[in-house]
Amino acid sequence: MIGIVIGGIGFGNISITVGSATLAIGNFIQAIINFLLTALCVFVVVKVMNTFRKKKEEAPPKPSNEEVLLTEIRDLLKEQKK
Repeated sequence: MIGIVIGGIGFGNISITVGSATLAIGNFIQAIINFLLTALCVFVVVKVMNTFRKKKEEAPPKPSNEEVLLTEIRDLLKEQKK
């Protein structure tokens, strides 16, 4: 799936030969690219989830029955004083 995202580019065959030793640096590069793409996907998913959660929290809570009654009593007392 990651190969589709990066256009089928594979770095697994890249290697550096130093003397009689061969360093498979391509595998390391491929692992870094896979990690960065996976981290980016997780970051985007978490960011979107936080955005949806924030929208839910922004809505003011509905006042309870006690608050509605107290507001009505306050308004009635204000009208009587006038």
